[in-house]
Amino acid sequence: MSPEDRCSILFDAALEVFADGGYGRATLSDIATRAGVTKGCLYHHFESKEALLLSLIRERASPPFNEVQQELSTATSREEAIAIFVRAMWQHFQRPGQLELTTLAFEELPRNPEIARALFDDVVEFGRQFLQEVVQNIPEQRPLTDEEITAMAAVIPSLVMGGAFGHQVFASVDPQMSSLMEQTITGILTRGV
Repeated sequence: MSPEDRCSILFDAALEVFADGGYGRATLSDIATRAGVTKGCLYHHFESKEALLLSLIRERASPPFNEVQQELSTATSREEAIAIFVRAMWQHFQRPGQLELTTLAFEELPRNPEIARALFDDVVEFGRQFLQEVVQNIPEQRPLTDEEITAMAAVIPSLVMGGAFGHQVFASVDPQMSSLMEQTITGILTRGV
């Protein structure tokens, strides 16, 4: 098995163990058992539970912006670019395991500033810079100020994540709301309320 495939299995097992009993109570032995590997195999890939969590978040938390880069390069308006960006993020948050990963991040990152900083630098800041580049490269009637672009890049991902999280939590309770959530978020972000 390739190292990438092995890591994917370890990430799946870690996410399941963290979701079942919480990060604090989880042990590397629990994760190794769930993955069907030895503890030595787990240590071969990750030196600690914190290193595993950080790698898991880096690997799975970042939306696949590279997949939409081509589509974004053809956007002719700010609204179209934002809609493409929102759709990519929305689809990312609908993937299996993202609700669990988001919950894990909400619970653990405030307790672990080093992992929170790494996540911010590697995932959040990358997404902001990506959106800034997209928005800056589209000519509009009124160019955005640096402050407006920075604010958009900070707020849009948070809104999409919150909406996607709410969608997953309440989908079985209110299917009508959940089916309109992505369209509503895109509409608010591109046209206002």
